[in-house]
Amino acid sequence: MAMSQAEEGLNCVSVEWGFGNKMLLYSSIRPPNCQPNTKVKETILREIKWDVLMHQPIIRRLVNESHDIFVSLQTQQFSVKQTGGDERRLVSYSRNYRAIIHACILELQRAAESTLEEADDYIMQSHLFREIDLIWSLAEIFFLDKTPGGVILPKLLEWVCWHFHGGEQLLQELLHSVQRDEGSKPERHNNYWPSVFSFVLQGRLVEARKILALHSKYQSEAFQRLDELLHRMPVYSPGSGYMLQEFELKWRTWQDECCRRVDGGDFSLHQELETVAKILCGEEETFEAMQDLCQNWYHMLISKLLYTNPAVKEFDLQLCTQACIDIYGGNTRLGPVDHILLSVIEYNINQVITESSTHLPLWFVAHITDLLHHAGQLEFARLQYAPVLREFLLLDYVGVMMSHQSLWQVAVDYLDYCPVYGR
Repeated sequence: MAMSQAEEGLNCVSVEWGFGNKMLLYSSIRPPNCQPNTKVKETILREIKWDVLMHQPIIRRLVNESHDIFVSLQTQQFSVKQTGGDERRLVSYSRNYRAIIHACILELQRAAESTLEEADDYIMQSHLFREIDLIWSLAEIFFLDKTPGGVILPKLLEWVCWHFHGGEQLLQELLHSVQRDEGSKPERHNNYWPSVFSFVLQGRLVEARKILALHSKYQSEAFQRLDELLHRMPVYSPGSGYMLQEFELKWRTWQDECCRRVDGGDFSLHQELETVAKILCGEEETFEAMQDLCQNWYHMLISKLLYTNPAVKEFDLQLCTQACIDIYGGNTRLGPVDHILLSVIEYNINQVITESSTHLPLWFVAHITDLLHHAGQLEFARLQYAPVLREFLLLDYVGVMMSHQSLWQVAVDYLDYCPVYGR
């Protein structure tokens, strides 16, 4: 803290806590230099605030809308042993929260496009709430939206497709290039094969086949054989009519055929077709070569499991993470969001809350913890201090809102649902 000329001779910085998320810093004299009746020179009060994100107009709309969802959730009764109806209601509340996150992201994007002075701030805030949605939606899959039989990959594929749009972006660039260069062959454009690979890695085989159909040699034998393999790939979903054992048998038979065709040289004259076929075979080296298209370890994890263990159970997923993390440089390269996602996959709710409290806004931590409390997940994780933890996080969030003149009325309603420390 730089001192003014009037504060020369004052040798200490003192602090007085304010209300909520504020404190006052000022210069003073440290004992023993300070004698009784010593006259203190003029000093300047400096107000320090933190976690003021919730005070911004666009975010205040999110705060007000989430308040309504929160209050409605508190009026619901859920059984100790969650029934199917309870789970559906909890998932509905979770998705209501996520809907206002999405609306907030769109508002921030529009604001970034309409202003130059604050564009960087809006872009940064938009990125932050995208991270929040990424974490929230994964937590929803693991802690709320349970799958019969525990086969989790179909929902994780939806999660990847929702959050990662590299394939669509590559395809759009490809189509623009084709329109610009009339008469050129699509496969001559740089984004042709990366877009095919991207859709295959996400299990979006219909889109991949449509792009392959644009190739000038699509009618050739090698292309037709690969198209057939893509078309016949078994896909499991709870409502597909497959018994799990029946699906696994069909899937292994299909992948054995993929491997036979690769080993038999069916695609040896077409390097890119062979690469697609090796992805279908689950070949490790080929996946390592796809790390730029997958972008991160958790996308890589889901893509690899799709072609190596599509019937993986939710509790087994954590056994597969380290190999994918190593592809992207190992644990030392993990950031805060990576650690939170990893804790979700490991069902470590305590670590999810701890990491989120350190790196993400109180709005997220307070509401996701409250939702997990109603779902019985805090008790399931054997957190003996679960009710107290929920209240402390809600009270921290209330403290931030109380420091803003237009949010204190919203904050009061949260205190009504903190029966131990909020009265």
